[in-house]
Amino acid sequence: MNTTGRGVIVQDQGIGFDPVDDEPSSFRSLRPILLEYWATFQRRKLVIAAAIALSLAAGVVITLLTPSQFTARTLIQIDREQKRITNVESLDPETAARDAEFYATQYELLKARSLAERVVRRLNLATSDSFFAAHGAQRPSAAGAKSNAKPGGSKAVDFEAATGLLLNNVTVTPVRNSRLVTVSYESRSPAMAASVANAWGQEFIASNLDRQFASTAQARKFLEERLEALRERLEQSERDVVNYATDRDIVKLQATVDAAGRTTGSQTLTEADLVALNEELNKATAERVSLQGALSSKSDSTVAGISSPVVSQMRQARATLAAEYAKLLIQFDPEYATAKAVKEQIDSLDRAIRDEISRIARAQREAFRNAEVRESELRRTVNNLKEELRRQQKATIQYNIYQRDADTNRQLYEAILQRYKEIGIAGTVGVNNIAIVDAAEIPKSPSSPKLINNLGVSLLAGIGLAFILVLGLEQLDQGLRDPAQVK
Repeated sequence: MNTTGRGVIVQDQGIGFDPVDDEPSSFRSLRPILLEYWATFQRRKLVIAAAIALSLAAGVVITLLTPSQFTARTLIQIDREQKRITNVESLDPETAARDAEFYATQYELLKARSLAERVVRRLNLATSDSFFAAHGAQRPSAAGAKSNAKPGGSKAVDFEAATGLLLNNVTVTPVRNSRLVTVSYESRSPAMAASVANAWGQEFIASNLDRQFASTAQARKFLEERLEALRERLEQSERDVVNYATDRDIVKLQATVDAAGRTTGSQTLTEADLVALNEELNKATAERVSLQGALSSKSDSTVAGISSPVVSQMRQARATLAAEYAKLLIQFDPEYATAKAVKEQIDSLDRAIRDEISRIARAQREAFRNAEVRESELRRTVNNLKEELRRQQKATIQYNIYQRDADTNRQLYEAILQRYKEIGIAGTVGVNNIAIVDAAEIPKSPSSPKLINNLGVSLLAGIGLAFILVLGLEQLDQGLRDPAQVK
């Protein structure tokens, strides 16, 4: 028996159907699932072929109607550490360049709107009709777009439109496991694509330098304010030191500043005077002791023992006369005129010697008294200086506080001044960690559309469409194709 349902014939091949057959479905003879799919394909092959052919035809038409796009690429190298031309530390700590998010930040900066705006200004794209034509658009102001809502009129509208086109057609692709990144730009004009790609890399380098200069300018401004405040504090602290020293009569000598900026080796005038007068006092004491020892002897010979050339000459002359007188006494009487004359000379020399020794003794006693007076005066002066020094030492405590405050302010001022000079030097030298490895060249062949790729996509789309159509038709089909479906 043959049963027909919507063009599908099911032959029972001698199998009877009982409408009240309660045999479980597990014992029924079912076709394998792949045979079911094959049967479906055989039934719907025309629909499948038509869907795929239609999709391929649409892909070819779309490919032929789509304008050619050209892609230009610029290869940029981004180093973590900056190349230092000067031995001056940068404002940012070196650990900041080693952070994991460093390159992610650079990639986002490459896609920043501010960078696109710099490229628009550099190439003057807002007023370029060829730029808008290269993207299949028209300049808004030339198309008569209303611009009253934007400050700046039509120029602002054109600028915004050009910026949006740049952002929509630029692509940033990092090269894996390297410091390189590719900046691609796509447009209908190969020359425009290469021009924008090159300008993008150049402006990225310029924006990086501008950020460095901006941070340097901010740092310089901050340091200038700090320097002015510290200069005033330093002047006030040094003024306090001088005023306090003047009020307390503290005069510092030989003050030196060490490498750390601290005032060391300072000596007051009182200390210097005390040291000098103490040395003079020691000398005066030694002189007084020496004169006192000489005067303590009662012997004329001891007193005359002081080296006096006059006494020595007179003693030598007396010895000569005494010898001559002794010879005369051997032959003549003491009353002899010659002997008497010699004796008178001897007596005269004795008187002269005694007078000279007496004069020397008086001079020694006078020198001793003068030494005592000088020693006493020096001792009194030294004692007064000691009292003055003790008073100054008490006052020096506060003086040292003022001095340390001045030294600290001076150290801070000099350190910030040095940093200010270093930043000024670094700010005048363009130090960059970004370089263009390969500049974009004018592409010779279009990057899209690609017929093979589009046909592949169309084929997949056709298969999908065919699957949907077959699935829909199978759901709508009410024909019987299996004896088990009769019940």
